[in-house]
Amino acid sequence: MDRDAENYKNFLDGDDSAFDRLMESLFYRLVYFVDGIVGDTFAAEDIAVDVFAELISNKKRYNFKTSLKTYVFMLGKSRALNYIKHRKVLDITELSGAEGLPEEKAELEKKVLQSERERILGDALDMLPQDKRMALHLIYFEDMSYEQAARVMGVEKKYLDNLLQRAKKELRNLLGEEGKNLI
Repeated sequence: MDRDAENYKNFLDGDDSAFDRLMESLFYRLVYFVDGIVGDTFAAEDIAVDVFAELISNKKRYNFKTSLKTYVFMLGKSRALNYIKHRKVLDITELSGAEGLPEEKAELEKKVLQSERERILGDALDMLPQDKRMALHLIYFEDMSYEQAARVMGVEKKYLDNLLQRAKKELRNLLGEEGKNLI
């Protein structure tokens, strides 16, 4: 059982501080992942909060057969796609969130990507199409296995492997000569 699943089990057994540890471990990673899908840091934070609320309110839904991290990222992806679908239907622009967005994104990026190397890669990743960016993020930043990442993305393992190869090639082209040492 992974550490996150162990914290969740301890929470289910009555240790409220275990849920705090779980949030510390996964919250900002999930926000960063969801932000890559929805392109809105504030919405990504709301979606991440909803995912963790789901863990609290539907305690029996997670079955401990997959890693909790995989389960949380699957929930996050699903809710992010629902958010995009509803956003397109409603076609509403919120101006209240427009102010301060770059500062929020920079702070979030600072929490997730600590070193200069990771910041440079993060910028290059933002230029990739969403499916390639998601595959690289899950495998290399979240240290998920191919099976876990394929499950989160809802694709076959072989497709994920091919997608990663194309994504790395495109990333090398984006980074150019200076990026050869980064990947």
